[in-house]
Amino acid sequence: MKKVGIVTIYDYNNYGNRLQNYALQTIFENLGYEVSSFKFYGNSNIDNFLKFRLRNIFRVFRYYLKSMKSLIYFKRIFRNKLFTMKYIKTSENIYQGNIDRIKKHYDFFITGSDQIWNPNFYKNNMYINLLGFIENEKKIAIAPSIAVDNLNKSQIEEFEKYLKKFDHISCRERLGSNLLKNIINKEVDTIIDPTLFFEKEFWERKILKPRFHNDNSGYILLYFVGKMSNENKEIINEYADKKNIQIIDMLDSKSQYYTCNPFEFLYMIHNASLVITDSFHASIFSYTFNVPFRIFRRVETSISMNSRLVNLIEVLGLPDNIYFDGITLLNENFYYEPNLDKITNERKKFKRFINDFINKQ
Repeated sequence: MKKVGIVTIYDYNNYGNRLQNYALQTIFENLGYEVSSFKFYGNSNIDNFLKFRLRNIFRVFRYYLKSMKSLIYFKRIFRNKLFTMKYIKTSENIYQGNIDRIKKHYDFFITGSDQIWNPNFYKNNMYINLLGFIENEKKIAIAPSIAVDNLNKSQIEEFEKYLKKFDHISCRERLGSNLLKNIINKEVDTIIDPTLFFEKEFWERKILKPRFHNDNSGYILLYFVGKMSNENKEIINEYADKKNIQIIDMLDSKSQYYTCNPFEFLYMIHNASLVITDSFHASIFSYTFNVPFRIFRRVETSISMNSRLVNLIEVLGLPDNIYFDGITLLNENFYYEPNLDKITNERKKFKRFINDFINKQ
């Protein structure tokens, strides 16, 4: 059986990250491959095992230092690690010092998806993230996100250096595809996030009910990765009071829902009366389960990543008023009719992109 290695982000604090990794793994397992994802690939400048282990010990120490301040944070990370151990097949750590040995064990490598190409997040790892260690055609970029609107000179040079050696490149957002196309003068496909490749029934078979959750009452589900403005809090609270419905905030560290694992996260979206979020993947699963939702512009302190959500709305053919500007809830008609033709075509495009690569191997 041929072996595939996935280079992606390992974020135990992010449900969408874990679910996109699971989806991409499943896609290639269904095609008959043995799939592994690399764990905690390190700074590309680390060239020996001792340096690598010391770096990881420091990272673990940071995790525990933070968890000492909040036991519920530790429980959240622990439960997401257990999820990863159970559902995502992992390989060894990858870093500069063991790349030559790793290359021999895989028939090809995947980079993607999520924000693995965001140069502001992973500037020390781009050599690994861009598969710079693979010289030949044994690599494919599947829906990575750059997540920014523009690149500086050094970032452009780095993308140009490594991506010119790719035959099959895609991005998750049209803006990212256009940025890269102008840099490398090659076609860059725009394809959907791997989580969107599967229909509702696939994900419904995965959902798990949190043991502590009460099914007897409806709820508005909040999932805000960025900060929530005071203005937005007031609007949401007023709406909930008006409708006499409870609010469950999954990222409130004082709530037991904070410790849910990714499949429990899916359950909470699937059974919500309304989802209000600034999250890319919470929006995807609300759409997938046909749950009413509204996307709030993310309140950010650094570079805006809202273009990801604008692109998602366009790709899925969602109504414009699903993207909320923070002034009013606009209207209370949260129902929308999914454009099934659009998502079907996007899934076909995703499949063609992968099959084109596989047929050339």
